[in-house]
Amino acid sequence: MSNNMMNPTDFSFYYQTEKYTRDDNFLSNHRLSGEKIQFLTALFGINNNSKVALNDYDKDESQKRTLSRTVYQKTMVEMDRDFGLLTIVDSLNESYAQVLNKKAFLKNANGERYIELPNVSTFYQYFLGGIEYVDEIIFQYGDKEEDIFDSIYEYLTDEENKQIMDNFIDELGGKIDEPKS
Repeated sequence: MSNNMMNPTDFSFYYQTEKYTRDDNFLSNHRLSGEKIQFLTALFGINNNSKVALNDYDKDESQKRTLSRTVYQKTMVEMDRDFGLLTIVDSLNESYAQVLNKKAFLKNANGERYIELPNVSTFYQYFLGGIEYVDEIIFQYGDKEEDIFDSIYEYLTDEENKQIMDNFIDELGGKIDEPKS
């Protein structure tokens, strides 16, 4: 396998699977791809500083949910970007060069386990942490489509959430402008 190719595996979890399945079904029915749904969920996780261990189990659920490796294989460029961006945001207190070169865009070309790569595990920890928040935003007003999309819009335009993103952009911009070490 080439050094610039990722060798993905399926990602299985038992954490809030019922909520994620409901959210995934709703968003898929409205033409969001698997990659976009996973990225949205991870963004909600990082925005709420909610990281869940990959082996966490929801005690009330025994249902297993698997995210297929084919989502990665079909949207490789986008998923690599998603993994990298979340890892960079999670590592703002570390050297940008270190994060960029040693964490954010790693590949498992040397036999490392896919889910144990720092960028992949960081992404999926925030993904798990975001499930509850996505579900709450989507279904806080019931299951009418208009109300759900109003709720999402309200969340995205909320001043506090906009401020978090502005701070992130400012901090990331400063990291990009730092001299290379």
